[in-house]
Amino acid sequence: MYRLLTAVVALVVALGASAAAATRVARDGHGAWLVGIQGPARADVTVARLDFRLGQHVRGAPSGTAHVTLPTGSGLDYVTVERLPTLAHGRVTLLAAIANRRPAGALYPDIARIGLRVAGGRLSRGPSAIEVANPFTARRAGRAVPMPKAGLCDVGAPAVASGHVVLQVGASFGYGPHTVLAQSLDAACNRPYDSAFARALDVGACIGISGLCCPPCGPSAGAASDRILCPLAAQPSIACPARAPRQAAANGALPTGG
Repeated sequence: MYRLLTAVVALVVALGASAAAATRVARDGHGAWLVGIQGPARADVTVARLDFRLGQHVRGAPSGTAHVTLPTGSGLDYVTVERLPTLAHGRVTLLAAIANRRPAGALYPDIARIGLRVAGGRLSRGPSAIEVANPFTARRAGRAVPMPKAGLCDVGAPAVASGHVVLQVGASFGYGPHTVLAQSLDAACNRPYDSAFARALDVGACIGISGLCCPPCGPSAGAASDRILCPLAAQPSIACPARAPRQAAANGALPTGG
């Protein structure tokens, strides 16, 4: 009986470490949707697939395009979204990856949920969504990732490589958006992945005053002269690091013909 209970507890822990909570979807005006994707743990990723069925044009919404933006910010997380090649007539399919590169020992928490806004004239219906969080944590521990619903792992490397990047936010860490999406998807689907990519997610220990990290600088129009205060009052303020653009030009339009 003790062994059985131990096995059950281990199974629950394994599932909790990698299975994602349901993606949250809410309407945000005519033809616009807010999609909340679970934020990953440190040195890990979340990968999500969003499928929109195109409806009739929505009055008051942008015509003929779908725009993806990140209105809530991403902290230090790297976020990228691409539109996959048309998999079915009358649909728009997006693939998103969020990478958490918070340094070990940082004094600020992980972001619980990243909010995307997707808007378009024919997006009259909310998306179906599939997501998997923290697959590298499970894989490092030698556990298989609980298989997501059908659809996410149907996406292969050729489709990811030929997708159109529509959003890229956060500092790059040596890998382009297509590679981040492909490696994250491979890990989530229990496929072989590049161990160098997994290592790149782990920033390691904080480098800062007394070995502590301050919270990330917030967005502003200022330059590196902006300053933040470290958590301990005895510590001096430090200059914010140079910031990557809040949103790449990829914050652009998605053709939604079909």
